[in-house]
Amino acid sequence: DGSMQMGVAGCLQEGWRQCRGDFVARLDADDEAEPDRLLKQLCYMEQHKEISVVGSRIRPFFSEERKFTVETVTAKEDGRMSAAVWREFHGQQTSRKRELLTLVKKGNDIVISDGPAEYLKCRVLRIGEELISLHPERWQEALRDVQRGKGEVVLLRREEPEPARGSRWLHPCLVRAASIFEDCLVGTTLMLRRSHFREECPFPREEAENHWCLVSLEPHQHAANLADALVRARRHEGNRAVRDEAGIHESKCAAVQYLLTKVFAADVDMHDAAALLNFRGPRTPEQGEKLLSILIEVEHSMFSMFIRPKERHDFWRDFVSGREVGLERAIMGMRMRFQALADEVAKSITSVPEHSPREHKERMPPR
Repeated sequence: DGSMQMGVAGCLQEGWRQCRGDFVARLDADDEAEPDRLLKQLCYMEQHKEISVVGSRIRPFFSEERKFTVETVTAKEDGRMSAAVWREFHGQQTSRKRELLTLVKKGNDIVISDGPAEYLKCRVLRIGEELISLHPERWQEALRDVQRGKGEVVLLRREEPEPARGSRWLHPCLVRAASIFEDCLVGTTLMLRRSHFREECPFPREEAENHWCLVSLEPHQHAANLADALVRARRHEGNRAVRDEAGIHESKCAAVQYLLTKVFAADVDMHDAAALLNFRGPRTPEQGEKLLSILIEVEHSMFSMFIRPKERHDFWRDFVSGREVGLERAIMGMRMRFQALADEVAKSITSVPEHSPREHKERMPPR
């Protein structure tokens, strides 16, 4: 059906068309949700009817596969199996080496109980053609069948979760304002209120689909984050964020350019967007002055649309009332942070050519 050629955003669009519930939760295939993730997000959505998208922080954890072939195995009286194995070239395994391992059944998992340190947090995924998760009781028989190199044994090594990561911005007004500088939504954590969107999927077919989802929200659509880490995100050698880093960065720059040109009617190009993204800073004093004037105009628009609007609806009463000064200061703080970068450039650059030697990039709008 061509789904393998869709990319992440294309698969999200196809999945969106199949959804029928009031809420749609996303979880990437190699990540794990905390047991109370859906409950916490549903409670938040029920309490705040104006929110269209809610995300959270994540706790990354590292995992990798390891492979070996079995030379001989010996059964022990206590149910363990001792194996002489050959470590194979795979992933970070960069040499072939003979090693001695002891395997034991713990619950439904087969784990390495004794051997080199690099194996000590490994559990067995597959022995030859036998998937251990389906038939854990056949692990000893499967090991005997692959002796003398007749099949591979695949292990999974998994580290403990790392400290929580994610955007510092939780309040919907600050998430919207910070979208000029960063992608505030972690895609694998998102829950969306389907009634706030048309039939069309809110994720455009872009490599930075989460950032595009955020900058494409209408004024009546709002995104927020929960402070809790509700998803454990797998970090491994083939992560898309690392593999497609250049394309994702360019797509994020295009998202910032789209937001400023289409929503705030500012005259910016891809180089201007790259200067704003992740607070990289301007390349020249002139670019810094231009972007600071644009940020001031964006501030005024944000204040008039969301912080001190003429018509005050449920969203204002729920999220803004009594917090106006604090929200304004937080939004101005983002501009002041960029101004500090621009001031540094103005001090260090005394003369620049009239035209940059870099070719200006142009992007097609998302499909």
